[in-house]
Amino acid sequence: MASVKVFPRLDKVNSEGKTPIYLRLIKNRKSKYIALDVYIFSGDWNKVTSKVKSTAVNASQINSYISSKIAEAERIALELETKSIFVTAYDIKHKILGKAPADFFEYFENRKDIIDKEAQLVSDYKKAYAFIQQDNHFSADEINHIYNIYSGMINQSVENLNQITVVINAFVTQMSDADRLRIIDAAGERIDKNYEDCRLFTQENILLSLERSKDLNDLETVKKLYGIQ
Repeated sequence: MASVKVFPRLDKVNSEGKTPIYLRLIKNRKSKYIALDVYIFSGDWNKVTSKVKSTAVNASQINSYISSKIAEAERIALELETKSIFVTAYDIKHKILGKAPADFFEYFENRKDIIDKEAQLVSDYKKAYAFIQQDNHFSADEINHIYNIYSGMINQSVENLNQITVVINAFVTQMSDADRLRIIDAAGERIDKNYEDCRLFTQENILLSLERSKDLNDLETVKKLYGIQ
């Protein structure tokens, strides 16, 4: 069964200083997000109840609207899962929003964030590995092991990107647009995971180097190397 959560996107703030409320659909450990076109001040959100605090302006109306959207998402998820064995978060999202984009290439144009994420992943890897090569707290064998881990992540993300390229360039006639969109979204989700894995792996290596610091001077050298304030 898909799960539905609601939360404010604190990383997005409009000109009034308010953050948007999103639904998060989780199915098979994959997530999709839906903007509810509702904005609140971050301080008006109750993290415990996942609702707007009663002291906020229009709190009851907003909470009622949020509850209705959660119920709608859960109903649609159950309906789809009853009809089909294989249902994704993508399917649930587009059932809620309506039909998937009619123009495949227009949709892909709006998913250039996948390409950007891949480029950022490669850039972050190169930067992190260059620093690790300069870090005296890692042996040659450890650096080689770290390189192999990074390489595995990069190879996985490149493979995911290649799947998207195949869908676009080798326009398979027997594949529907819905199938193409699903492949793109699935590859995008895997690249997101590759990016997050790379980020966490880099953090683990930095923490390990900090733990191996012998004194304050050594510690400051490590901080300076990785740009830690």
